[in-house]
Amino acid sequence: MKSFVLSPIYPAESKRLRKGVFIVMHNVLRSPPHLLTLAGGLIYSLSAKGQHIDEPLSKWLGLIRRKKTPTLFIEWKLPSGYTDDDAQNLFRKAFRRHKRVSSKATCLFPIREVVTIMHPDHVGNEKFIFELLPTLAKAGALGKTFARHFDKTEFELATYTIDILYGAIKAAEKKERDRKSVSRTTSAVK
Repeated sequence: MKSFVLSPIYPAESKRLRKGVFIVMHNVLRSPPHLLTLAGGLIYSLSAKGQHIDEPLSKWLGLIRRKKTPTLFIEWKLPSGYTDDDAQNLFRKAFRRHKRVSSKATCLFPIREVVTIMHPDHVGNEKFIFELLPTLAKAGALGKTFARHFDKTEFELATYTIDILYGAIKAAEKKERDRKSVSRTTSAVK
């Protein structure tokens, strides 16, 4: 598979991110990165902790700033007839269908569901972000790429296997179980 490069990459200003729709690659230097969507200033995400629906962008930008996490925001040019509000409604429905990431639902699943609705003639059965973004680019659906804590002007998407993806999900699930266990233990001690 030919590699896919996002270029050029511009600094992500909060004001610019509050309008429009973006596919967000959080912790982009890690393979696989975590995927979210941003529509009209609201974040939609599926993680080991569960669903994150209609969370304010400011909350995520604070997290990105505190942890200095390299994050890319890839503008998604909606087909004519779709608005940011339409995207938000579709994201809400898609993300609510999945409780958390698992071997049955990666963080890409709800994003791909919405892409399939909006671009039915262009999207097939892409299982990875490095397959989906080139498909969207061919459909003319990608705009500019913006970044936080990422100082390069281009980014080549890494490829990985389904085993690596599921290994990352299992590691995130274990980390969340351990976090909850420590939290319960600490509460019981008090």
